[in-house]
Amino acid sequence: LKSIRAHTFVKTVLSAEYVTYHAAHVVDAVYAPLVGGYCIVLSDGRAALLTSTDSQFHPNSILGVWALHMKDAACTDVNHKFRLLTFGCLNGDVAAYHLDDADGSLVQTFRVALKVQNGPDVVNRVGGVSDIKVLTNGGALVAVWSSKKSPMSNGADFVGVSQLPPTFAAVSYTSVDWGPEGYHIWLGRSDGLAIFPMARSAALWNPIMDHADHVVLLCSSRVFISPQRDREGVASAPHAVWTTLNPPHEYIASNWPIRYAAVNLNTAKTLVLAGLRGLAYCNLSSGRWKIFGNESHVGDFFTLVEI
Repeated sequence: LKSIRAHTFVKTVLSAEYVTYHAAHVVDAVYAPLVGGYCIVLSDGRAALLTSTDSQFHPNSILGVWALHMKDAACTDVNHKFRLLTFGCLNGDVAAYHLDDADGSLVQTFRVALKVQNGPDVVNRVGGVSDIKVLTNGGALVAVWSSKKSPMSNGADFVGVSQLPPTFAAVSYTSVDWGPEGYHIWLGRSDGLAIFPMARSAALWNPIMDHADHVVLLCSSRVFISPQRDREGVASAPHAVWTTLNPPHEYIASNWPIRYAAVNLNTAKTLVLAGLRGLAYCNLSSGRWKIFGNESHVGDFFTLVEI
């Protein structure tokens, strides 16, 4: 990038100014085509959106729009679906900004702080956000924090779920990203790479499932179904047994990962799921699976919308 001091920066489209602090430099940047340019974070904690009337972003055509009242930004990513610019902050908060349609200014949409239930000591040790990534569909974000003294280390409980053999009792996470479809979190760390499997609610992509009598969680290659909701009040943890279902290998091998799933709203009798292509459904009382049609039929259905 050309020196940022050569570009015009504005708070709104009605006023313009140049960067005058000569020690400022770009520490993070991300391309935000649906917002209209490049989002940058400067070393002095300020953040801006770089826009241009030239598709090649010629230096003389670049205009920067400041993120209003942002003074402690450390890193950034973009939420393409909701056209938000997200920032990890030095005090551990995560903030999001959007362009105001009225005057073109970059205004704050929300700012949230890390909260740990029954763990205030953890929050007290957390420093600034060192990396942040937004899920492709815009429904979630993941962040990595540093501690106030040294990079934040995970506890022994996390080491066991790492996909790599642990070499230290505690490790430092330096970067983070989402795996395919958001079913895994990839964490760069001081001794290699850690991969954490994730599960998400089927209602995230299929809102009708919010009204079902069972909670359905999706992993990349399996489905978890909870007991009926009316039993939640009387069931203690050992009795709250979830049903685990694995789709047929002949389906999931060529249609990984699972994208959508649904059960009957009142009584879960049948589970229907969709991966990359086609459908598979299961009779929950017998546990028997069937694939919709034959292999050629499955290939004709490309999953674009929820079941």
